[in-house]
Amino acid sequence: MAVLPDLCNLCPNVTSFTAFFPRSSHSDPSREVGAIVSGWTKLRTLHCCALPQSVMDQLANRKSLESLSIELNNSTSPHYVGRFSETLHQFSLGGNNAPRCTRYLESIHCSPKSCSLHVGADESTLEDIAVIELTSSYWPTPSSETFRLDITLITPLLVFHSLTTVDLDLFSSAGLDDEAFSVMAKTWPNLRRLALGTCDVSRAKPLATINALISLLTHCPNLESLHLAFDGSVPPPTEILPDVQNNHITKLQVGHSSIEDVNGIASCFGQLMPRLKKIISAKYPPYDVAKWAAVQKMLACSLRSQCIGTD
Repeated sequence: MAVLPDLCNLCPNVTSFTAFFPRSSHSDPSREVGAIVSGWTKLRTLHCCALPQSVMDQLANRKSLESLSIELNNSTSPHYVGRFSETLHQFSLGGNNAPRCTRYLESIHCSPKSCSLHVGADESTLEDIAVIELTSSYWPTPSSETFRLDITLITPLLVFHSLTTVDLDLFSSAGLDDEAFSVMAKTWPNLRRLALGTCDVSRAKPLATINALISLLTHCPNLESLHLAFDGSVPPPTEILPDVQNNHITKLQVGHSSIEDVNGIASCFGQLMPRLKKIISAKYPPYDVAKWAAVQKMLACSLRSQCIGTD
């Protein structure tokens, strides 16, 4: 341990640094890590605990950092307030408390192309946490709980206008309605991959309908991969603007989405995503599984009639 304070002098040309800490630790290593990191002027990749404001200011002013991952667990440092330069392309935030993570997102400003939010609790640390707000794949143990997202929890993410990937698939999207998806779609026009709510273990009925899907396809023309849980029992609109069409998506993950009108959904999907050939749904209930399989079969027949491969 004695060598740590002098690490920046022993290894002055470090460009990537990762520091992991025991989850059960109650100490805050931010000062020690901050003293080390502040001496590395060539850092491009950093994965560590939350750092003091002065150290974060140094990192932001150098305009050399490209990837930043912050772990908030056990941190006593105040939330960083400031803006990172456009050189920061990847940003990740992790912690065992959802409100703490979202408050941190409200105060840090940057425009990364990739943003990850990992929030959860390991079974071995349950006794150390008074309230578990959220659980996810951030921890290696299987998740047996989920957290219902609503627009207030999504709002801090809306400051990142350049996102191309958003993956919140393990969380419940049941609290997000069509208007919330419209806001997200308009805010993230560069999205290529969106995964939201299809791995929700609670299987709560979504507020969003197929109109949420239409908003995403309208405002995010580059979407290539989409996982979306919605209430398919609500009939699709009778008219869809002809310019709302995505030719990138060939596979759609719908999770536990319900479905009523097989013909109506198949017709709507065929118009919105003419190259869609595979639909992946949850394994139950059987009647929904059968209906989604019927939709996929109808889409495959349509593609074959157009001489488009379905393999």
